[in-house]
Amino acid sequence: MYENFNFYFINPNFKNIHKFEPTLFLGNFLTCIGFMYLFINTLIVDKEFLKKLSNLKNFITSIFVFVISLIFIQNNGELNMPINIFSTIIIYKLMLSISAALGFMHIKFNLKDRYALFVLIGIALLSLSRPADRYLIFLFPFIYMVILKYDYKINFRYYLNIILFIFFNILILTKQYIHGTLCMDAINYLNKKEIIDETLPGDCLGSYGNLFSNNSKNKKYIIKKNIDEENNKKIFKKNKKIGILKQKISIENL
Repeated sequence: MYENFNFYFINPNFKNIHKFEPTLFLGNFLTCIGFMYLFINTLIVDKEFLKKLSNLKNFITSIFVFVISLIFIQNNGELNMPINIFSTIIIYKLMLSISAALGFMHIKFNLKDRYALFVLIGIALLSLSRPADRYLIFLFPFIYMVILKYDYKINFRYYLNIILFIFFNILILTKQYIHGTLCMDAINYLNKKEIIDETLPGDCLGSYGNLFSNNSKNKKYIIKKNIDEENNKKIFKKNKKIGILKQKISIENL
């Protein structure tokens, strides 16, 4: 589309692709904090943390951060885990908002610690672009330095944290397996019909994009996932479900 007509269509979720967007900074900032602390809140919420949080000023601040997070957190990046694990966008926003409030207070309580300050600056810089979990990975060691500085004892909270990591990694791997399997089913269909050179990889680009022709012209079909509406443009459709994860894939006429 861009090559031929000098414009392109893009999903609204990705309209702020890696460029400075001041209006989205606050939402990105709270989303990053919420996502990063979502897995480690089990470590920070202890007696000492709750004692500090019980202070009226701190409690009001945490409620304020929670409300602001509910308003500004949007699914405008790659921190979605995916959302359908949590049934609705509301549950997703509630979980991230609670996590953002707790995480913000943890950074606030430890702001004099150079590691916490580094994390705050790092999140602020990352918030200037579209949020993505792979960028936050670099900040995890520093926030753990803040946590371990005060508590070296391995207790049930650490085991719970490990269980959460394992659980979400299983979900992610299962989702990738479903997606890869469905993409291969679609490719097998295209090969059988001998139309793979006429098809755009679409949502299978990241998995099997190398199997498709680089010729951008004379394309008649495209692969899409999780499209529910029924129409006459679909020449192939299939769905797969494992546990709570379900995905659909289809090949459609352009």
